[in-house]
Amino acid sequence: MKNITVLDTNVILRYLLNDHPQHFLRAQAFMADVISGKITVYIPDSVLAECVYVLLKVYKVPKAKACEVLMGFFSNGVF
Repeated sequence: MKNITVLDTNVILRYLLNDHPQHFLRAQAFMADVISGKITVYIPDSVLAECVYVLLKVYKVPKAKACEVLMGFFSNGVF
């Protein structure tokens, strides 16, 4: 049986925002393993909601851009 890892909001945000170089590299390596199928992840609804909230309220990303970025993240066929 394959283990399933719960994907955390911080990993998604560091990967998308690339606002902390060291954390981005770790998130990028993790996501490469997800994309390659080495790691299987589960993303709770609450994590997605928190990503939206943080992008809109903390980083002041326009709603259309936040939707575009998150849709791109989920449209790669892995999730």
